[in-house]
Amino acid sequence: MSHTILVIFFIWTFFFLLQLAVWVILFFVYRRKKLWKNLAFLIVLLNIVALFIFSLHPHHLSLWIYYLFLYPYFIIICVCLLILPYILIIRLGTISKRYIDSLLRKRQINPDCLERRQFLQNLTSIFVIGMSGGLSYGSYIGKDKLTIEKTKINFLNLPNSLYGIRITQISDIHGGIFMDVKTLNYLVDVVNKLNSDIIVITGDIINFGTHYIDQTVEVLAKLKAPLGVYAVLGNHDFLTDVRRLCHCLKEASIQVLRNRWIKIGNFPLYLIGVDDPWAPWIWSKTLTRLDKATIGLPEEGFYVLLSHRPTIFPEAIEKKIPLTLSGHTHAGQFILPLPVKKAPSLAKLLFPWDYGLYEQEGHYLYVNRGLGVVGPPVRINCPREITQIILKKI
Repeated sequence: MSHTILVIFFIWTFFFLLQLAVWVILFFVYRRKKLWKNLAFLIVLLNIVALFIFSLHPHHLSLWIYYLFLYPYFIIICVCLLILPYILIIRLGTISKRYIDSLLRKRQINPDCLERRQFLQNLTSIFVIGMSGGLSYGSYIGKDKLTIEKTKINFLNLPNSLYGIRITQISDIHGGIFMDVKTLNYLVDVVNKLNSDIIVITGDIINFGTHYIDQTVEVLAKLKAPLGVYAVLGNHDFLTDVRRLCHCLKEASIQVLRNRWIKIGNFPLYLIGVDDPWAPWIWSKTLTRLDKATIGLPEEGFYVLLSHRPTIFPEAIEKKIPLTLSGHTHAGQFILPLPVKKAPSLAKLLFPWDYGLYEQEGHYLYVNRGLGVVGPPVRINCPREITQIILKKI
């Protein structure tokens, strides 16, 4: 089995298990209804067909196949969002009726007194109610929220000529059916109104396939900054026609930094860009190495590393790169709603650097939450992000 098929297999397995968990819960709530058994069978069938088609033709699929099969979880999530509010209302009514009846009888509901099946159904209902509410909010409201994070970072050895330089970062656009042209146009307008000196895109410009390259890049071509617009490739960008994507970005005056560095204007500022550290190895069996990307880099100057995946941060510290900009994590598209300055996100289960600013030994990493979504089109307490970093001197 090729690396590509293996990776896709694990991706679809994850989403299949996620979907199956939802329907298993519903099955136990309404275990006597054959509808849920039929829906579970449909889920299995959709995922198997999607996995088969995607593994055969990952880049050049006809558009109807792209919509119908490559987002089965989107179809299922939509079904969930239609069904779960109904379940929420019915179950809330049932629970409320039982509670009111118990008050009228001057009794309290004691789970030990209920039949085991009834207790499990009530317990499951609470979970379903919370899940349905969260999914509904995340799908219809949360995923469209946007925050502009303005962060001033102080550096000890910042050249005087770079004091106050503004770098705007966007990441994880995921051009596709969940990032329409109208929305992307709006986001680009917001970025341009920040009047930054440099704009950088830290990967996952396209979700996958080639259908959305032209329209996505056509909108990104409107990004304007005096010192230029720069981009690196993320793992999803390797699920499309990479050469065509890079050519279109170049035509749109967006410089793609593929394992190389570039000097910015007449300033002692150097941008270093690397491909996603894992994706090139999966698809071309070559591993991205930061030492190759920094060959010939002048010893004097201020360096900013663009890397889609934040796991490169320890290597950036070894290379004495003061600022690294990354994305990839999306903060898991879910951040716990806790009353703390930086609540844990779902991505914390996989990455030590899930979102926001990190400092280690005088070196900084900023992880952008991204503009788009991957997987289910849901964001809960995790709005889209445009980051503006202002360079300051200690």
